[in-house]
Amino acid sequence: MNSLSLLCTVQALYTFESNDPSSLRFEEGDFIDVLSKLSSGWWDGWCNGQRGWFPSNYVKIIKEYDGKSTKPI
Repeated sequence: MNSLSLLCTVQALYTFESNDPSSLRFEEGDFIDVLSKLSSGWWDGWCNGQRGWFPSNYVKIIKEYDGKSTKPI
């Protein structure tokens, strides 16, 4: 089984919609597992079985991990 390393779990403060196939769409209140962060403020995450990029200012951090947490894919 493959797995992804998690940096943190966040909760969406707002709904994010995008037509870009590399972006992650989510609804306000959704929980997102963060896999990587760019200095530009865009984060790579996993939500509702989908993976993609999203703006970090749309979310709040709920839990940070020690770098050893993983998510099966």
